[in-house]
Amino acid sequence: MDSDVQRPFLSREDTDDAEEHINNRQSFKYVRPVERRSFLKTVKQNITDHFKFVGAGIIAAVSYFDPGNWGTDLAAGSQYGYSLLGVVLLASLGAILYQILSCRLGIVTGLDLAQHIRLQLHNREKNPMIWRWMVLYPLYVLAEFSLVATDLSELLGSAIALNLIFPFMPLWVGVSLTALDVLIILAMYNPSGSSRSMHIFEGIIGVMTIAVFGSFAVLVIKVHPEWSEVMRGFLPNKLAFEPGATYISIGIIGATIMPHSMFLGSKLATADRLASASSVNSSQTSSNEDRFSLSNIEETSRNPLEYVAKAMKQDPDYEPSPRIGDADVYEGGPGRLPSILKHLKHGSWDIALSLLTIAVPVNAAILIVASATFFNNPNRDSEGVADLFDAHDLILKYIGKPFAFIFAFALLCAGQSASITATQASQAVSEGFINWKSPPILRRLITRLLGILPSLIIAVIAGRSGVDQLLNASQVVLSIMLPFAIGPLIYLSGREDVMRVWNPTDEGQSTSTTNLLDPSRLGPSHAHRRRQSENVTIDGGYQQFQLADQLQLNTTGQWVDLRPSKYILIISWIIFVGLCLSNGFVVVQVCRGKEI
Repeated sequence: MDSDVQRPFLSREDTDDAEEHINNRQSFKYVRPVERRSFLKTVKQNITDHFKFVGAGIIAAVSYFDPGNWGTDLAAGSQYGYSLLGVVLLASLGAILYQILSCRLGIVTGLDLAQHIRLQLHNREKNPMIWRWMVLYPLYVLAEFSLVATDLSELLGSAIALNLIFPFMPLWVGVSLTALDVLIILAMYNPSGSSRSMHIFEGIIGVMTIAVFGSFAVLVIKVHPEWSEVMRGFLPNKLAFEPGATYISIGIIGATIMPHSMFLGSKLATADRLASASSVNSSQTSSNEDRFSLSNIEETSRNPLEYVAKAMKQDPDYEPSPRIGDADVYEGGPGRLPSILKHLKHGSWDIALSLLTIAVPVNAAILIVASATFFNNPNRDSEGVADLFDAHDLILKYIGKPFAFIFAFALLCAGQSASITATQASQAVSEGFINWKSPPILRRLITRLLGILPSLIIAVIAGRSGVDQLLNASQVVLSIMLPFAIGPLIYLSGREDVMRVWNPTDEGQSTSTTNLLDPSRLGPSHAHRRRQSENVTIDGGYQQFQLADQLQLNTTGQWVDLRPSKYILIISWIIFVGLCLSNGFVVVQVCRGKEI
């Protein structure tokens, strides 16, 4: 009977689909052609997805060799030779570790570091006012102070770059001109998360970064360093613990592991970088104008005061980028866990590769060049610590005027790009700690004014030597402020109730999870979070945390623990303790009036 039944004609594609369905149902092995095709598709998809994360890694790398890094690396190489290369390497590895931890915190929870600190301290059951005024608000003040120190280093670096490009320009004039970078932010900074302007800016910075990297590579070859000594310098040595070297080492650590990067990294990690372009553009194109355009730049230059006043007002139509945790709540798409795992993989690799291939080689090259030219060169005419001016003169002498101009212009770009990231970080800090929302232009003016006054005084009175000392001192201040950022980061990363995601066991239960987290059940502020920026607060975070028990009661599944391994946490705490001891040593030496 069955043989007489006329079977419908099946195409090759239908046959393959049917065979694949049978294999899935009966757990049969795939034939080799299907397996090979699936592998190629997986590789292609992974590469395509990873390119969506590349820009964030480049920006992170730029912030790790900003003008503060350049100044401390030059001082280390010129005073102590290759001996502090190990400090540069260890500081860079620590930066990668903490940057990945901050990235993981934002990806898994959908909240940044500042928001988590407020969650832990603002509404404590016992003595809430004591926790706020004795812990929360002091941490906020220290975070803001570190942002001012960060902006100070970017300001000084940009002023030095202007002086190198235009030698006739006095330093104090360059310091004053850096205040005009608010116009650059107005023209290029897009708070809506539009990819076009940021990708263009990231591309420009990437090109200049490659130019700086290439010029230092050529310069390293020209100065003929002792490579055996260079390799030995990467090994730990006791010189780093001598009083003078400790001050420089602390500066290197503060310039490499920057507090604002922890807040900014966790903030940027909350965005869904794998969201479809159509879904993002449809919600943003009509209300968010791409600010990297000639019309905006022309408007800024024609009516700067009017444009500044316009930018000082909150945009009522501003829409944030979609968050990772919003996928299953608002879009009805796949669950959070697959998206989170993909973000963790690509985000971690992007940070590690960007810092290892860009930031570490550039920082090491700066120190090597300074050591070979200033420390090991008996024919060195001048004495004292090398600075950015000496580095520029060195490039001009050994490579030529074009590369010297590239060095100065790249320094200017690095300072300005780092200033923009500092503005983003200040937004995250103020909104997360005290729920204060302010336009980026206002934040920029406040931090820049706090940094420009001491810079002007030093530039007028002490000149280039005073500016260089102030640049190094700002990095030491950043290192002292660092434990107050990474301490809470490590603590939160090690908490199971924070770093976990609920994973339903089947589609039906996943649907019930979506219904449970429906915006209508979360209250008006949470339901309209996608439409109004003022509602993107930690209130939604409170409600989601309170719904954790309901998830477990109303769905079938299990909690997935996404904490880092215990060894990573132990290493993080060891570095934290070592940093605190080093900072304490420097503070004690300063209080005792001893030379450091």
